[in-house]
Amino acid sequence: MSTLSPLASPSGSGSQWIYETVKGCHEFKIKGYSLAKGMGVVGGYDWVLLFDPDGDSESCTEYVSLFVKIVSSTEKVRALYEFKLLDQTGKGIHSLPKDPKSPRTFTSGYSWEYSQYMKRSELETSSYLKNDCLTIHFTVEVVQDHFETAQSSIEEGKHYVIPVPPSDMIQNLKGLLESEIGSDVTFQAMLLFLYSDELPEPRELSDSDSLCTATTIMQHLLGAADRFDLARLRLMCEEKLCEEVTASTAATTLALAEQHQCLQLKTVCLNFAAKPENLGEIVKSGGFAYLEKSCPSLLIDLLKTSAVVDKNVG
Repeated sequence: MSTLSPLASPSGSGSQWIYETVKGCHEFKIKGYSLAKGMGVVGGYDWVLLFDPDGDSESCTEYVSLFVKIVSSTEKVRALYEFKLLDQTGKGIHSLPKDPKSPRTFTSGYSWEYSQYMKRSELETSSYLKNDCLTIHFTVEVVQDHFETAQSSIEEGKHYVIPVPPSDMIQNLKGLLESEIGSDVTFQAMLLFLYSDELPEPRELSDSDSLCTATTIMQHLLGAADRFDLARLRLMCEEKLCEEVTASTAATTLALAEQHQCLQLKTVCLNFAAKPENLGEIVKSGGFAYLEKSCPSLLIDLLKTSAVVDKNVG
């Protein structure tokens, strides 16, 4: 029986974990279309390929089965492998490879298998079988890794190190929960969105004892969405606030739009506030004092918008 020949392959690398692979390929010819096995050495380990034309169990009698196992190691070995049936007609139309998407862990005597690799009836009428002979292209790639510090990688000039800042998720959540009144409701609303991908209804979040109005909930939720970079939630909140601008909420919503760069929401608020019938009520609202203090430049924008509105009305 032919053996698998080990082939050296280039080493891969990362900033900390260094991965090297040793690859062996073999075209395994099965004559007589009968039970067969092959052995070879790849990466310093002995491997066995098993082919069973009758299936490996009663539930697989209509299929041919393929197995790969390691027989010479007491330690765990990680490896990728691939089976492919070769076309016997010369057209080069080989079967699609059967392979795992990530390395499998092998121990001595333990096999990874395709119990139902292909229906025997399909194989016997396919271009893969000719003159009672079958050829399987079998590949094993042993993964060998070791740890290397980022500093040594830099010194060798082989790797790049991208500094990733430490997570601030806990601090952000802590800040959210310790912020203004109603933050517990905001936190609940954000979690509901993460689970459902839908904007929660205010009535799902507040009750008769809550101090948060629907608009206040949306305002706080927009701020949280911006902080945690939840773009979809941020836009949904912006849309909802555009629909709910009133004389009592316009000033605080306008300040929020300015702080979080919500341009459409800012335009809606300015146009609403610039109308003579609304401006007086807005100035009397508690939110206007907050607007003057937090975003004084918006007063100039408001005056400019009012001038345009007056001109259009006139």
